[in-house]
Amino acid sequence: MLESLTYTSKLFYSENKKNVILYFITTILTVPLFLGELILTKRVIDTIQNSTSTFTYKEALLLMIFLVVVIYMNTMNASMKALSSTSLIEIGLYKKEKLILEKSSKLPLTYLEWPKIKALRERAKRLPLFELFEQWMNCIVDFTTIGSLLIILIYYKCSLVSFIIFAGLLLQFSTNKKIVKNKEKIYQKQSSSRLILDYLFNLLVQRETIQEIRTYNMSPYLKKKWKEIFKTNFKEIQKKIISGELRNILQNIVITIMNGSCVIILVIISAKSGNGAGVFVMLLKVVSQLFILLPRFSTNYSSLKSSTIRFKDFIGFLNVQEDMRGQRALPECDKGMKIVINDLSFKYKDSEKNTLKGINMVINPGEKIALVGENGSGKSTLVKIILGLYKQKDGNIDWSIGGESIKAKEAVNGARVVFQDYTRLLRPIRENIAIGDIKHLNNDKKLNRALNKAESNEYVDYLDEQIGPEFGGRDFSGGQWQRLAISRAYLNEKQLTIFDEPTASLDPKAELKAFEAFVNLSDNKTSVIVTHRLYMARSVDRIFVLEDGQIVESGSHSELMRLHGKYEKMYISQSELHG
Repeated sequence: MLESLTYTSKLFYSENKKNVILYFITTILTVPLFLGELILTKRVIDTIQNSTSTFTYKEALLLMIFLVVVIYMNTMNASMKALSSTSLIEIGLYKKEKLILEKSSKLPLTYLEWPKIKALRERAKRLPLFELFEQWMNCIVDFTTIGSLLIILIYYKCSLVSFIIFAGLLLQFSTNKKIVKNKEKIYQKQSSSRLILDYLFNLLVQRETIQEIRTYNMSPYLKKKWKEIFKTNFKEIQKKIISGELRNILQNIVITIMNGSCVIILVIISAKSGNGAGVFVMLLKVVSQLFILLPRFSTNYSSLKSSTIRFKDFIGFLNVQEDMRGQRALPECDKGMKIVINDLSFKYKDSEKNTLKGINMVINPGEKIALVGENGSGKSTLVKIILGLYKQKDGNIDWSIGGESIKAKEAVNGARVVFQDYTRLLRPIRENIAIGDIKHLNNDKKLNRALNKAESNEYVDYLDEQIGPEFGGRDFSGGQWQRLAISRAYLNEKQLTIFDEPTASLDPKAELKAFEAFVNLSDNKTSVIVTHRLYMARSVDRIFVLEDGQIVESGSHSELMRLHGKYEKMYISQSELHG
């Protein structure tokens, strides 16, 4: 549990030393300032009660001035604490988001697609870093204050009152601990269903999906599903809240009885001991303050326990095994990358069967190959393994450039890719292209050359134009977006070019031009195209036909046609369909 205090203290101190020190000092000062106010109040009352000369009245006046100064210092201290915490709140939010984003960027792609990791990340996002730090500081201050007040009671022979108050503290701890534990269990249980709620909500409001939802009148059904999940979650939480509040009601009744008993005992003790009015007022204030502090301390401690549970999820996510991308500059080669795959198999997490089984293939430097097959045959999965984004379950895959071996984590550094699910960046056209190689962000010549290669030369004079009507920019069609995705691939001159269904959103004429660009502009380097359009495969050196995660045929177009197998059937079927 102390790990969370150490972690947050170091984090905030490294980011903003002055504010952390100020917050720490102002928090700790609340204890001596409160005790000083308490003792000065007693002294003032005792001095007034025992005044018999002008001197004592002057002493009382001086004590009153000191009391006012202490009260003013307490107010100023609270203001300074609030001022320092404002900055730390923003730092905590920024650091949490930054750490989660950085971690996500370093995780294996399969982990990011794994529901358990997604749920863990959602729980990690629930941790308020500054609140955790603040809860620790509040608990330390409350504990110190309570301890000091109990010592005062014991000093004035009010041990029975101290015992009753301590019993009340244990009661509140026990009750609040159960309430917090039950709440956190519910939140952890509901982390997956909350992801579904967010997904359904986004479906109903995002412009990419809303048109189809309205056309088919899917909105009532999806809203109903969203409502059902929301109500189920709400009922589970409400049940725990009601149970917790019932415990709180019983606890408050007991605490009220204890409070009244302590006041009665205090009156009796003061009457018997003959203590002055100052002592009685001070002890009365001590008791009343303790019964204010006890529930506050209990609540702060319970909140701290809750936050430490979230902290475990936060640290758990940050400790997930990373898949760091290689940073070294890869060797250059005129012909590109060589890839050798031996008996490779792959299975997604939580999947019962392998997606790829016994894959054997060699892609030679400068060779153009095509991966074809029906949906679900494993083509895109194989591409991600070739890129080093997925790690194979069994078998080996070796990458080399100019005879020099490179590691799996470096393979993606040597590739330029147009994925089927390309990024639609609602930013200026310039940035959409430059994310292919960000160092060329302000190199208009290179950006325009990439646009021309992707048959998107109409944007040459509009590089700084905003995309996306949501931000007052131009609305792009699917084909326009895809040509931008192809442009960013052309900007990135690497040893391996991969097109994963890159022309799906283009009209036939633009599709043909894009494919011709793929064939002619790959700089004679290693190229892989994943496609359903088999006429595109005629121009490549070799074709690999995948079926149910296995390579069932391989060879050139003419060789595969002579086999009279799977490829020929697919090709004839498409030819008859498209004429």
